[in-house]
Amino acid sequence: MKFKLELWVSLTAMITAVAAVVVAIIQTQVMHEEAELERQHSRLSVKPSLLLYSNSHVGDKGGSFSFGIENQGLGPAVLQGFSVKLKGKMLNNWFDFFKQATSGQVFLRGEQRNVPDITENRMLNGVIVPAGKGLLLIKLGTNAEVAQQLRLSDASAEISLCYCSFYDECWLTTNNSVTQQSVNSCSVLNAPEFLSLDQVD
Repeated sequence: MKFKLELWVSLTAMITAVAAVVVAIIQTQVMHEEAELERQHSRLSVKPSLLLYSNSHVGDKGGSFSFGIENQGLGPAVLQGFSVKLKGKMLNNWFDFFKQATSGQVFLRGEQRNVPDITENRMLNGVIVPAGKGLLLIKLGTNAEVAQQLRLSDASAEISLCYCSFYDECWLTTNNSVTQQSVNSCSVLNAPEFLSLDQVD
């Protein structure tokens, strides 16, 4: 009888120990899943979402054309890459873009100058666009003819932008799409340095 009692006590202790181990394993798994959900929530709470847009105005005598960025996400976006193509050709400055888009009808300097107003923000890696804010890339105030030509050329323009969150999660977007493609790194853009107008001869 004593032997059966000791056996029963031993079995009970063994079952209790195994149950404790199982409970500890389950608790650890639950804590891990909760921590992962919290990390996902933290990343989503600061996820940026950039939209590239163009805007044009053609009046009786004058007009304007611009490209810009809007951050429609929840967190700041860190710009890490930028490229401009026109009809599939990579360009590294706005002057070449506007010149080719208008068949040489844009004159930024000299006696033939027909763009009296120019606003430009240089695209530098590391520039931060806060949530709910925008950044004007380029705006030209010009005559109606040039503004109309730029409006028509917009369909053949491809502006690509790569940006990251503060968690180093990165996305690629273009002016032809409202969606963002997740990428491991902005090196996928593989674009030359984009020059500001004052760097172009």
